[in-house]
Amino acid sequence: MFKLVTWIDEKLRWNPDNYGGIVEMNDDIFGSDKLRVYVNHTGNISWEPGFAFTTSCPVDVTMFPVDSQTCSVTVMPWMTSDKEIWFNETKIVVDTLLAHNGQFAIVGSSVPRLNNSVSGNPNNKLIMSSFTLQLKRKPTFYLLNVIGPIATISFLCGVSFLVPSESGEKLTVAITVLLSLTVFLGVVDDNLPKTSDSIPYFGELRFHVDK
Repeated sequence: MFKLVTWIDEKLRWNPDNYGGIVEMNDDIFGSDKLRVYVNHTGNISWEPGFAFTTSCPVDVTMFPVDSQTCSVTVMPWMTSDKEIWFNETKIVVDTLLAHNGQFAIVGSSVPRLNNSVSGNPNNKLIMSSFTLQLKRKPTFYLLNVIGPIATISFLCGVSFLVPSESGEKLTVAITVLLSLTVFLGVVDDNLPKTSDSIPYFGELRFHVDK
C-alpha cells in the first residue's frame, strides 16, 4: 500500500544549469537507504512510504492432490469513508504481477468492490476491495510419484490371488505386497500437507492400511 507525501524544502533548491542539467535526484532520509525520496530542483520533495506484509488463507486439502483453492485478501481504507475516497472495480493482471509457480496454477481472479457501513454513521460507507485468486494444484508430480505406484501395488494385491496355492508362495506374495503398500504410504505421508482442518483421502487410506 502506497501513499504519496510531498512537501517543500527551501534549502534543497538549485539551478539545473549550474549542475549539468540535473532537475531531480533520489536521496535517502533519516539515514536509511530504505526511506528514499525524490527531490526536485524547485525544492519539491516526494515520498512514497510503503511496507510489505504477509497474508495467508485457509486451505482445504481433502481432495489432495487434485484440489482447488480460493484465496482472498480484503483491502479497506482506514478512517476514510466513501465521501473522501472511492475504489473502482478492477482486475488482477496475473501475467505480469505474479511469479510462475510450479505447484499451483491461477485459473481465475476477481476484485469485487464491497461496502461496509461506518459504525455510528450509516450515511457513510467504507469501500473495500477483495482481491481473490482461484488456484488449482498441478497434479502431474503426484500422479506419477504417488497415485501411479499406489495403483500398481494395489493391482498386485489382486494378482496375489492368482498364485496357485500348491506353489507355497501365495501367502508370501500377499504379505510382500501388503508390506510394500504400507512402507510406500509411510513415504507418501511425509509429502502430505500438514493440517488438521481437513484430512486428505490419502491420509485416511494410510490410516486404514496401518490399522
